[in-house]
Amino acid sequence: MFIPRLFSILFLCAAAATASNLAAFRNCISFSGSGTSCQLDPGIWDVDSTLDIQRNGLTLTGTQFNAADVILRRTSSLGAQPIMRLDTGLNTSIEYLTFDGNRQNISLCSATDQGGVADLDLWDAGVATVQYVNFISAPWRTLNLRTNSSSGASTISYSNFG
Repeated sequence: MFIPRLFSILFLCAAAATASNLAAFRNCISFSGSGTSCQLDPGIWDVDSTLDIQRNGLTLTGTQFNAADVILRRTSSLGAQPIMRLDTGLNTSIEYLTFDGNRQNISLCSATDQGGVADLDLWDAGVATVQYVNFISAPWRTLNLRTNSSSGASTISYSNFG
């Protein structure tokens, strides 16, 4: 019984930097992170400051095969900032996550259109791939996407907007 558990832990560590909390995930996607993949454990994660993707070539993922297991939920203190943003010109892949804009808990004065604020801001992405991602309850826009690269096109597939 001990050996299979040890094998599972070693496999997870080799495949992705697995974050059991939002602070560890934030570190993984920052300049100081390591590896090419950042995985967030299942749960509802309250985001009170923007998650900035600062490294090129990352794959950000939740629980494979079910985006509803990992929910990034906007808090009222996040205000008119994106839940997640990709730094200019970087390439990334985002999969198996749910972005909850938490529209019902945003104050009336901040619920007006904020000039392009989206829950997921990939406005100046190099090449971005978004797949198996849910966008729910956005107070403004769900996704800003513009490819800023001559090396390829960004894609969205198998995702839900509601």
